[in-house]
Amino acid sequence: MKDQNNQFDPQTIVNILSKAAKILDSSKGGPISIGSGLGLLAYGVLKMLSDNK
Repeated sequence: MKDQNNQFDPQTIVNILSKAAKILDSSKGGPISIGSGLGLLAYGVLKMLSDNK
């Protein structure tokens, strides 16, 4: 699925960051939550990059 304007959407970036932050907060910054937060963030960034080709 490709964005019509083909640009990075600041709101999407904010949403990804806040989701990652919620995962981190939910278990008080344990190793597992840090890993999934970073994983989610990396996945979101890579997905946006691949969608913008």
